Order: sequence, then C-alpha cells, then structure tokens
Amino acid sequence: MKEINAALKKVSATEWWRRVFAVTENPIVSSDIIGQPYASIADLRMTRMIDGMLGKVMARYAHEARYVHSLMERVVAAGRYVAWGKMHRARE
Repeated sequence: MKEINAALKKVSATEWWRRVFAVTENPIVSSDIIGQPYASIADLRMTRMIDGMLGKVMARYAHEARYVHSLMERVVAAGRYVAWGKMHRARE
C-alpha cells in the first residue's frame, strides 16, 4: 500500500500529470473537489491491497467535462507523438 501511494504521489508531481491528477490524504467528499482543475484526485487513505497482489485506488472527479477535456489533451499529445515518429521514420 505504501508503495502504491508513493508512486501516485510521485506521478502527480510530474509535468505530464500535474495539471490533471492530484492526491490527498485528507478526508474528502465529492463536493470538496467541485471547481478543482484536476480530472481526478486520488484519496490515498482509501488505497487497499487485495490478497497481497492487487492494488485498489479510489479517485474522485468533480465532473465529466474536465475528465473528458484532460483525456482529449492526452489523446492529442499521443497523436502528435505518433505523427512525429512517422515523420522522422519517413525521412530515414
């Protein structure tokens, strides 16, 4: 459980995820995150291990629009990456 939470904390601080994903160790309910800029906020107090092999993480999101917006940002970024790779391979 500690390893999962540490990994979530680490990734939430990266440039790629900082704007869309956050973590908290404070008690929260859905109304606490309305208006937050994140697509989701992981509640680290709710992380669980099941049978020592499966990690369960609880994340909340305020509304679908922000989630979809951040998903589209990632899809566009991935598309640019794929297109860049194809363009450079074509030049070889």
